Amino acid sequence: MDRITRSLLDRFILENQIKDFSEDKAFEHFIGYLITSVHYQESFDTNDIITGSGGDCGIDSITILVNGAFITEPEEISDIVDSSTYLDVEFIMTQSETSSSFDTQKIGQFCYGVKDIFQEKSTLVQNDSIKLKKKIVDIIFENSSKFKNHKPNLHLYYATTGKWVDDKNLKARSESEKKDLIGLNLFENVHFDFIDADIIQRYYRRIATGSSQEIKITNYTLFPELEEIDQSFIAYIDSNEFLKLLLNDDDSINQSIFYDNIRDWQELNPVNTEIANTISNEVERKYFHLFNNGVTIVADEIKQTGNKFLLVDYQIVNGCQTSYAVYNNREKLAESITIPVRLISTRNQEIKNKIIKATNRQTPISDDMLYALSELPKKLEMYFDSYIGEYKIYFERRPKQYSRDGSIDKMKVINFPNLVKAFASAFIDLPHQTTRNYKQLIKNNNEVIFAKNNVLEMYYLCALLNYRFEKALKQKDIDIKMRPAKWHMIMTYIKLSNKKLPRLNSHEMERYCTENISEIIDEHKFKLKLATIVSIITDVANGDWQRDNIRTEPFTKKVIVIISSNKYHLKK
Repeated sequence: MDRITRSLLDRFILENQIKDFSEDKAFEHFIGYLITSVHYQESFDTNDIITGSGGDCGIDSITILVNGAFITEPEEISDIVDSSTYLDVEFIMTQSETSSSFDTQKIGQFCYGVKDIFQEKSTLVQNDSIKLKKKIVDIIFENSSKFKNHKPNLHLYYATTGKWVDDKNLKARSESEKKDLIGLNLFENVHFDFIDADIIQRYYRRIATGSSQEIKITNYTLFPELEEIDQSFIAYIDSNEFLKLLLNDDDSINQSIFYDNIRDWQELNPVNTEIANTISNEVERKYFHLFNNGVTIVADEIKQTGNKFLLVDYQIVNGCQTSYAVYNNREKLAESITIPVRLISTRNQEIKNKIIKATNRQTPISDDMLYALSELPKKLEMYFDSYIGEYKIYFERRPKQYSRDGSIDKMKVINFPNLVKAFASAFIDLPHQTTRNYKQLIKNNNEVIFAKNNVLEMYYLCALLNYRFEKALKQKDIDIKMRPAKWHMIMTYIKLSNKKLPRLNSHEMERYCTENISEIIDEHKFKLKLATIVSIITDVANGDWQRDNIRTEPFTKKVIVIISSNKYHLKK
């Protein structure tokens, strides 16, 4: 392993608190993280993609994305099926070796395992991680009638620390395996990529520097100068240049650039259908910029050199529907169209939020949704930043917000989905519903989770508990087999406070949370309570640590009953 790759791996190990892992296992997590980050720009836990050892079918990591969501549980697929008219699926699988050479035999083992997972009846021995992924795969294909846009895409990556030299034998073997996979008639496209040290380093740099893209703009008009706005102008951009802003390296759409867009992609509603029809119509296509309201892009920085514009850390805050319509119909663009775009460069988050709110008022959006997706994250980010020291937790308002800061322990970073799940576990007694798509969890409990007068201490308490239990699992203070019960442990911690839960918007709740936060920070008190929690969860599990047993409503009810019985008393 060369010095640069070694240093990047060492940094990853340090930031993710996996110093106890073997080099091979740490490298599997590292590659899984890099490759998944190419396709999915929000934060995720590599424990959710690594497929273990022994019975792993020759596969080191499996990432499943459905309609842009990172899927870890079968129930999440069911939620998406119930709430959406289509399924857009990406399967991403990796095989990684710390050796410096690529091996044709490894390609065969890897692809044989991949084919086995997609068979109706698998023949290979499967560990629990592979069985879980297989169950998700089966549910997806049981709902294949919803593959309306296209069949799933399959992305395979074989990574080593060596240098790829375009070996003909390796390419021939990979092409042969691709042909077999295509022959299953399950996939729209099958990609097989070799990842060497140079590509590893390039992917790592991309994560460290954020989203940037250079495009050509020949027709634009500057807006008047404004305070806190570095640059702003209206531009008419050729669709081929506009597509550069939307695409990942493999031509999939870059979901992360729509993170701040309130409405997100609304599927094939009348507006989107009309946009698609205009693109397809040879006569109307040239009038596209007159028919369309345009796209608004906000970037941290815009660097101009002649007619070349480099957009740094940019977001499409309005025009998600237009962007997806252009992307989904890009093959029909024999002749390019012109897209009206407002480009704004500012680092002022307050102004960004106001632009987001103002540009998204064209279609009715409830004040609650605006608060939940725009106002509340900003408040949480500022509130979390008010803490200092060892127990400072970082709320990640935007994807990979803290990935460039090597000084931050990544376990101390919590994203929106995990904060929602922790809140639902702690304050609504719904740890079993964390297996669901977090958006469904929000939809069913929005009035509680995002009530405007909720005290902010509640969210920090939830984030702190999530960190403490993650740390305990990684340091093996809690047996790793108990990971499926993490959300139940968070609920149990709150229920062991021996106090009736105050109203969520009361001063009493603020005091309640402050007392619990102080207790969690106290190492001695936390470990005593942790021992009681482990005993309770172990008693209820009764030796069955399968997710199908743990993440269920009956399990939650048993935990609540045993806590109410006062069978377990906290030590002082």
